[in-house]
Amino acid sequence: MHLQVHDAQYIYTLFRKSRICSRHFRDGKPTLLNPYPTEHLGYAAKPPSTRKPPADRKTPPARKSRKTPPATKSRKTPPATKSPAAQHQPTSSHNQPASEPHTMDHTYFTPQTPVTTATVSTDSELSEHNYCGQEQETVCRNCQKLREENSNLKKKLEEGKRGHVEKTNMKPKATELIDRFVGSDKKVCQNTGLQNKEALDSLYKSVEKKVSKLRYWRGTHAVHMKKGVRKFSQSPKKSGPTRKLSSREELILVLMRLRLGVTNTLLCDIFGISQGLCSKIVNTWIPFLASHLKSLIFWPAKETILQHMPPGLGKKYPQLRCTIDCTEIFIEKPRLLTLQQNTWSDYKRHNTAKYLIGITPNGTISFLSNGYGGRSSDKNIVLDSGFLDLVDPGDVILADRGFPISSELLQRQAHLEIPPPSSGWTQQTREAVSKTKQVANARIHVERAIGRVKWFAFLKRTVPLNMVPLLDDILVICAALSNLRPPLVGT
Repeated sequence: MHLQVHDAQYIYTLFRKSRICSRHFRDGKPTLLNPYPTEHLGYAAKPPSTRKPPADRKTPPARKSRKTPPATKSRKTPPATKSPAAQHQPTSSHNQPASEPHTMDHTYFTPQTPVTTATVSTDSELSEHNYCGQEQETVCRNCQKLREENSNLKKKLEEGKRGHVEKTNMKPKATELIDRFVGSDKKVCQNTGLQNKEALDSLYKSVEKKVSKLRYWRGTHAVHMKKGVRKFSQSPKKSGPTRKLSSREELILVLMRLRLGVTNTLLCDIFGISQGLCSKIVNTWIPFLASHLKSLIFWPAKETILQHMPPGLGKKYPQLRCTIDCTEIFIEKPRLLTLQQNTWSDYKRHNTAKYLIGITPNGTISFLSNGYGGRSSDKNIVLDSGFLDLVDPGDVILADRGFPISSELLQRQAHLEIPPPSSGWTQQTREAVSKTKQVANARIHVERAIGRVKWFAFLKRTVPLNMVPLLDDILVICAALSNLRPPLVGT
């Protein structure tokens, strides 16, 4: 097949940007005469006799130059006619006249010496690639360089991956990080509010069986289906997907939330969980722990109190049964005006929730009321909380001046001990001053018990509105955990 000059230039520019080894070209690179790769292809080419001759093409007329004068213009030569015998003969570069400048030799399509597979396997200098699927024994230098560069890049990539994996493995796991917070008795006391590791383990063992049936809190608007209720007696495993934290880790998370007062965001970073899961754990465990630990806050019998009566208080008040006082916890300002009015405390100058706390003579919390608004008075809380129903005849109740409930206690044949009222600007008598000191020295222990409860930092800060519904349960947990510590007053 004859190629024109502009066709050869097009092919030359087309293959100039391709990446083919120079050994495959007859001239060492694509040229106008030999633009295609024909050498060392790794397979035997067909002989010229068996190849189909290309179709003849009409020679185009010669182009005219613009600057040549009209006299020197070349005439158009008529196309050469071929004889019938020549038409049946196959055309080749040998049949073409050498005077035609616009034709090229196309013998690169039919190499005179066919390359066989034997020459590919034996001749290491000529054979480079095997396109027939056979195994390649020799490789050219350029391909070898490319393969070496590729292997080096793969090695660097693997080394980088290994370094990244090693760095990630160096990071402490969640369990190891959690053990740092409860690794010793001192850390357990500081981070969870319990006395030591033994108390933490015993608390976990007491709730371990119940936790197996515990389900996550799903919100106030969760739909509970009556049909198809799961019977845990037949299937004791807890429903839902596998939890990311163990029950012990969830217990530690809740205790750290109450003791340290940290936010859910920090707990998520420590335990490696999402904020939604952390909120579910807190909202699930707080009511569960409150119901489980509520038995630690009980009204003891009179004989038990007399048995553990401190000597100092036994001399002054041998029939002392309980010491009461109220405490207030700051909460966020509600949106509704009625709630703002009910929770506003003139004493604290803030929106608060108010609780009544009663302790035994040795400092153990024996009574804890529900939450009331900061506007409620101490007397109204005592009358509404049911405290008077626990008082027996002959009991002595210590209180502050803000508890004028002597008439209500007299109806139950009990006695109220409060400091004598101040008489304005006039000076108190010697008997009133001594009684005030005596009552103050006896009821100071209730302030210490309240301080133990508020030792949990969650109650020291302003409680957010979304946690206010759980505030009663939180007080129960904190008071119960404080009862697990040694008594305030020695017997």
